[in-house]
Amino acid sequence: MGCRGSITVFASLALTVIMSLIFTLLESARLYGLQTHTETESRLLIESVMAQYHIGLYEQYHLYFREANAQGELSFASLEKDLKALGQENLEGKVSAAQSSYSNLYGLKLTDCFVAGYELATDFCGAAYRQQAADYMKHMIGVLAVEEWKEKAEQTEELLQQEDDIREKWDQANQAQDHSQAQSSVSVQSSGQIQRVALERVTAPSPHSDASVPDEPDASEADTVDNPITEVRKLMDKGILSQVVDDVSSISGKSLKGESLSERELFRGSYVESTADTNMMDDAWFREYLLREFGCFVEPEQQGALAYPQEYFIAGRSSDLENLTAVVERLLVVREVANYLWMRQDAQKSALAHSTALVISTLLLQPELVDAITQGILIAWAYMESVSDVRTLLEGGRVPLLKQGNDIQESHAAAAVDSGEETSASEGSGLSYQDYLRIFMYLTGKEKLTMRSLNFMEKSIRLLEGEEQFAMDCVVAVMEISCRYQAEPLFFGWFGSGEGWKGNYLFVRNQKAAYQ
Repeated sequence: MGCRGSITVFASLALTVIMSLIFTLLESARLYGLQTHTETESRLLIESVMAQYHIGLYEQYHLYFREANAQGELSFASLEKDLKALGQENLEGKVSAAQSSYSNLYGLKLTDCFVAGYELATDFCGAAYRQQAADYMKHMIGVLAVEEWKEKAEQTEELLQQEDDIREKWDQANQAQDHSQAQSSVSVQSSGQIQRVALERVTAPSPHSDASVPDEPDASEADTVDNPITEVRKLMDKGILSQVVDDVSSISGKSLKGESLSERELFRGSYVESTADTNMMDDAWFREYLLREFGCFVEPEQQGALAYPQEYFIAGRSSDLENLTAVVERLLVVREVANYLWMRQDAQKSALAHSTALVISTLLLQPELVDAITQGILIAWAYMESVSDVRTLLEGGRVPLLKQGNDIQESHAAAAVDSGEETSASEGSGLSYQDYLRIFMYLTGKEKLTMRSLNFMEKSIRLLEGEEQFAMDCVVAVMEISCRYQAEPLFFGWFGSGEGWKGNYLFVRNQKAAYQ
């Protein structure tokens, strides 16, 4: 016997209202889940994209950048296509045979996905690159003595500013001699203080002598003495590198090929302001990054477009030879000025130079030249000492920025250059060659250092197989994507719930990711 049931009209209406409420609540919960799902999916997509960083930049320079296009062109078409395919695959999932009855309650579709914003490595003069480099160095080394190196950089800048004054004094000393009709070699008394000075053996008059200053010259006992000013002029006629490097042929012959970043019109990102947040300390960390990650003359780069990239960052020339020459010239100026100031302030050396100048000017029959020749002799001694200093630095030794006491070396660089003798590198206190490069980097603008280092990395990466079209203005430091999602209502329309809803849900999600 079958069971019969009945329901009142009131109960039917009440049940309809209750079921409509339940399904409305279900749709509301689903809507909240859809919103969360789109945010999660967008974040997953941008992280998947940024995880595909350039391996060569990471392995060689510990930098994270995502290449926009491997063909040297700024294009995101292929990337956007891959993004859409990956997003749709993630949303649909893969259902196994055991889950054939599986029903996706969300039913989201990725209708569009494109790159909405980006910042390139070269944008804003490499701001994002500098911040990455600074962040890397913060984790690699401890406290950075910025103030100490800033002080040394200021001292070096002051020395460089006095170059013109010394050049003027040197020119005056040379003009005083050139205008005289005397010979470059004169006869003077051999008193033990002034001995024969020849280019092949530059030994006298020496600023290192501790003996007393000679009296008036006496021609009764004479020896032939070459003027130190004349000898240094002969030394300066030699090539700069031949004065400080034993074997010039051993210097790297590498040079940068092709167009540099500064010579071509670079691609630009879409942001009007950089996302990088750098400060003065970050600029100092960036310089430390250049010193740590790249080679120089005493520690050449094993791989790369140049063997001495640090010298390139400072000088900006196209070849290792030109860059090393420019840095050595600057080193010689710094050392010459510092040595000249030290000798001029030393009473004994100043008196010795004056006495020597008095001898020379008297025998030239032009005593009015004594002051000019005195300064010329001091500069000549300072230059010879500077050559010795630079040779010491290039051999891995140390030289103080400002010498004191017995810091002046007893070596005679001119003799070593001409005879091929080796000068011994000082292992004592003072600054190394890399320390002087650090000072020069502090004196070089961060924009120049940034663009030159980016250019060097671009040229070096292009040497790798398959990277011939690599371009630093086509790699992304920051990227923002915009995703469009669509979903149909699921519970609306049941028992009158949402009966008037005719459209679909549309979601727009923007997600940004940055390496720094």
